[in-house]
Amino acid sequence: MIVPALLVAGVTFRRLAAVRSLVLAVSGGLLAGLAVLGLPSPALVEDVFVALVAGFSALIVLPVVAGLPTGDRRGGYEQLQGVRPLSSLAWAVGRMQGSFVAGVLMLLIVSWVGNAVAGTREMPRVLSGVAQPGDSSLAQWRFAMPVGVAGPYELEVQTYLPFAGSGELVVTTRRADAEHTQSVAILPVRRHTVSIPDLAPARGDLYVSLEARSGVVLAAAIPTLVVGTDPQGLERINVPSTVLSRLAFALLVVLSAAQAFRFETACLAGVFALAVTPPDSRMAWVTAVLLALVFTTFAVTLVRRQAMP
Repeated sequence: MIVPALLVAGVTFRRLAAVRSLVLAVSGGLLAGLAVLGLPSPALVEDVFVALVAGFSALIVLPVVAGLPTGDRRGGYEQLQGVRPLSSLAWAVGRMQGSFVAGVLMLLIVSWVGNAVAGTREMPRVLSGVAQPGDSSLAQWRFAMPVGVAGPYELEVQTYLPFAGSGELVVTTRRADAEHTQSVAILPVRRHTVSIPDLAPARGDLYVSLEARSGVVLAAAIPTLVVGTDPQGLERINVPSTVLSRLAFALLVVLSAAQAFRFETACLAGVFALAVTPPDSRMAWVTAVLLALVFTTFAVTLVRRQAMP
């Protein structure tokens, strides 16, 4: 049974991993990456990228995979009759193997291409402050400045203003022997951006002291310092393994449903599978795969019997 199953798997993989299917996968990745490049807010990049990759993967891969067995049945069962000497188990295992490998390859292509395109986007380089001991009336933070990064910089601070009107925040910046003090008007909004000078030619770590006045209350959030931009790179944006496992689980469901049901029903089953959290344990994965294989075997057996004259 092993050799016939491998032969069927190879033929199935070749039919699914055709040039047209691979071009569709590459196009989906390009669209996901290009859409991320046009986002106005850097904070949305990672979440939107994952959603776009998952959406394009579902729209491209699941219909392509579901179309192979349903298309064979609509074609008059010629291919099922032609391999009648093979057992239904070998045919089902081979069809599942080839289809699943080809589907996972297309999923990875969408993710890889999208990641490569989105990785060229310039993202803010953000440093988090480290609290420093000192006067209790002042909040002091240290920022480890990278070498070769010129200012001015943008300090993001969160504050509270319990009354209407405006308050005052005194920001003192120190770097080596240089020091700069400025007063910032605080309005009843949570987040404020303060421009911090470079204090050239002084170099080294940057120390920032915040003194709240006129009723202003500093939030517990750690201040951050934006010191320029750099490409987000492949390591800073990617598709989590949980999303890929959910797509693989939906792919498995589509493969099983497509053996006996219509094309629309198989795609709808994959959509429902995307809404289900995939199993975490290996035993649950093995059980799900075995159940899908058993269902596929019975479905293929019944369909092939109907195809016989």
